[in-house]
Amino acid sequence: MRLVTINELLSLPEDQQTEFKTHARTQVLGPTICAFLNTEGGYLLCGVDELKGLLGLDNAARLKERLEQDLALHLSPSSLVSVEIMPLEGKDILLVRVPAGADRPYAYRNSIYLREQAMTRQASVQEIRKLVSQQFADTIRWERRLSKPFSEISLDVPEFNDAVSEWKNSGRVETSALENPLQFLSQLSMVRDGQWTHAGIVLFAQHPALVLPQIRVRAVALTDSKSDNLYLDDALFEGPLLNVFQQSMNFILRNTATRAQFVKGSTKRLDQPIYPLFALREGLINAFAHRDYADYRGGISIVVRPDRLEISNSGTLPEGMTPEMLDQPHRSVLRNPDIAHVLYLRGYMERLGRGSRLIIENCQSAGLPKPLWTVDAINGVTLTFFLPKGKTTDVTTDVTTDVTTDVTTDVKKLLPLCREPHSRQELQNKLGLKNDEHFRKAYLKPALEQGLIAMTLPDKPRSSKQKYVLTASGQQAVAQMERT
Repeated sequence: MRLVTINELLSLPEDQQTEFKTHARTQVLGPTICAFLNTEGGYLLCGVDELKGLLGLDNAARLKERLEQDLALHLSPSSLVSVEIMPLEGKDILLVRVPAGADRPYAYRNSIYLREQAMTRQASVQEIRKLVSQQFADTIRWERRLSKPFSEISLDVPEFNDAVSEWKNSGRVETSALENPLQFLSQLSMVRDGQWTHAGIVLFAQHPALVLPQIRVRAVALTDSKSDNLYLDDALFEGPLLNVFQQSMNFILRNTATRAQFVKGSTKRLDQPIYPLFALREGLINAFAHRDYADYRGGISIVVRPDRLEISNSGTLPEGMTPEMLDQPHRSVLRNPDIAHVLYLRGYMERLGRGSRLIIENCQSAGLPKPLWTVDAINGVTLTFFLPKGKTTDVTTDVTTDVTTDVTTDVKKLLPLCREPHSRQELQNKLGLKNDEHFRKAYLKPALEQGLIAMTLPDKPRSSKQKYVLTASGQQAVAQMERT
């Protein structure tokens, strides 16, 4: 969680999902954590008084360890509660993130607690019965339903290894919890009684579309803003959710323009996507997290037009939510809490309900019109990004005039190979090069610096799944080379 996000938490009042404590005493925090698990999840900030004053905690590392040990001993069933030390204004505070529990009711020291507005209280017998009956209903929620035996559908090992690496680096998951992968997947409700749940297949199965064909994503790039007949690019993506997410991001980036910026004091040009990268990522990951997976007729579609970009997902907004409310502070209401929890643990989404506001702010900061959310029975929820009137996603003249003038012979050899995503080793092999450093300096680095190719995983430059693909500028450069 970034500092700005902590400040956002500090700006919120104590309520159903937020509480501030001056201390970190386990017997006081335990009931609140238990109550969060039994309701909608929430955040605890320790070392902060009721007036949002930052008091800090002495020996925060020891307090963190003590709380984790206490929860391991006295919270039942166990849950993946995250406890982090967050330095802020020179002081250490503890941030406790609690998901909405997947195995209610939860008990702390043999008592069951609930959260009611800003209060934590012990549950009555009638409320406990209601929790048990709700849990039975939750187990038949689409993402919790059992599918095929674990042995019949292969785990996508590279995808799971990437997840493990992200969990270790983020600090949101204790390393010891990852020692038994099958047990950990069970804790996440990805596997139950030796069988995949639907959520597990969506996130971690090797070929999920064989079981759930509706998870495929259709993406098209059109040459006309009004007609749907002329395709510039057309693709269908399938695989584990985050793999498909990256393929979808790559499709958008290669079919939309870049804008040139020059850093003060440097002659190097920096090419940025014409739609803000953060807004694209947030809008797309929300489509994956909130879509109605149970609708076999629906899915996610991406349509790139010269004057706009549309991302649609099956389903509707949460009950009581309207498109107009997305511009205001609101809590995140999750259609697929198990899937969203894994995305959260991997660092792809937060739970503050700020995503839509940040999308709007990023677009407006980039000089783009305010994006629009619409809902209808056919397309579900559609997020539309707009370009200013008169602008199109075609690569603009000031960005690409004589784009091949300063391109070296080596880069010219590389570019045509990047029409489709390829790994560094694949590109090196196609060029017949054996010297890794020469390939990096003479081919890869200058093509990246000139904005002619882009990483498919820009946030993970060292990922084993990293590939390189032409940007819109690169596509025009190749077209110019082929014409000469």
